[in-house]
Parts: sequence; structure tokens; C-alpha cells
Amino acid sequence: MENKPQIQKKAIIGLSIFAFMALVIAFSYQENSFWLTIVGGIATGLFVAVAQYFVSLAEYKEIDQAYKKLHQKEKEIEEFKKMGVKRVLSARDDPEVYGTIIENSNDRIWVMGNTASRLLEDFANEVGSTTYRDALLKFLKKENTEVKILIAEKRYLFRDKDKKRFDVAKPQLEKLSKEYDNFHFGYFKHIPTHSIFVFDDYCLLGPIFDNLESKSTPALAMDTNSEYAQKYLNYFNDQWAQAV
Repeated sequence: MENKPQIQKKAIIGLSIFAFMALVIAFSYQENSFWLTIVGGIATGLFVAVAQYFVSLAEYKEIDQAYKKLHQKEKEIEEFKKMGVKRVLSARDDPEVYGTIIENSNDRIWVMGNTASRLLEDFANEVGSTTYRDALLKFLKKENTEVKILIAEKRYLFRDKDKKRFDVAKPQLEKLSKEYDNFHFGYFKHIPTHSIFVFDDYCLLGPIFDNLESKSTPALAMDTNSEYAQKYLNYFNDQWAQAV
């Protein structure tokens, strides 16, 4: 059902066209150029008015469509917020992001993935060139902190480079486990499919693909209290309970 402004606009256009036609008919037989000039002026004015209306109507429709798209986007953003999504990372290859996270964590760091070799290489070194090279070691030295690392058994890693990384990471994991009582690690018995990185009340969640480096895959930064993230945390706890 049309609203009043739309009905009024259509009525104005209809009356304007009717008036114009009436003027044309009334003065079509007049030879007086004065009246013909008036008719021509009125016709021009009506044409301009009608043209302006249609231009305004087109602009209104564009603005209305843009508003609807913006409103839809706002609804989608709101849905993301309800899911607990804080940020979407297109890749997981920025050590600055993870370094900042580890440095500012004060409770727990749980990791589930392929081999954890990059985590140890980038953040568990006394010496190195990166800004956060010893961030994980500093975290372990804080009171009431906990690190859990859960990775795949070597036989479930199919790429040669992942097997090499496993061999490099294993002695480092064992060394840290002996040096820090709050450092724990275990192996799950299946092909790795999920990347989980929990830090305090937040987490980064993403997939693991066989043909793509884990650092090149996307991740969702989420609140761990969200329903979506809770499923991943439950999965982590379940896998941890079954880990070797």
C-alpha cells in the first residue's frame, strides 16, 4: 500500500500533465503569439518540474538501496559480535600479532596445530632477531600461568617439511617441559584439521589444509565465552584428555 507522500506526488504530476494538455488544446487554435509564448513557458516549466521529480526519485532510490546495504552490513556485523568474533585475520603469518598476544597474556596459552615449530622458533628463544623471541619464556616465568601444546603424532603428518619440523620441535618441547612445571605438551592421533590458539579469555581459530601452509590460512579472533568458541575449547579439552 502506497504512503501519502507518494500518492501526493503522483497526483501533482497527473494534474500538471492534465493542465499542460488543457492549455495546449485551449490555445492550439489561437494565433496570438503572446498566448503561445505563455503556453510554451508553462510547458517548459512543467517539463523541468517533472524531470526534476524523476531525477530526485532516482537519487532517492539510490540512497535507499545504499542505506539498505549498510543496514544489512550492520546486521551482519552485529551477528558476528553475537558470535564473539573480534577480528578476522586473512593469514596467520605475522609474528608481531602473536608476539603481542603472548607478551600480554597472564593466564593460559593453549595451542593445537601441526608441529608448533614456528611458535617455539619465534617465541621460545633466549637469543634471536625478532622483537618477541623470548615472549613465551617470559610468560612461563609469570606466576599462575599455564602452557598446553597439542600437536599431531609424526605418523599423521604427510608433508616432508612438517615431519622435519616435528623432529626439530620435539627436543625443544621436551626441554621446556623439564625446565618449567607449567609447560605441558601432548600428541593427538589423527590428521591435524584445526588450529587453536587460546590466550586468556580470547582465542584464534582456523582450519588446517593439507596443501596449504598453516600460516597462510585465515583465522577468527574470538571471545572464548562465545558459543562458537566454546565448541572448540571443548574439542581441545577432549583431545587433551586422549593425548599421548
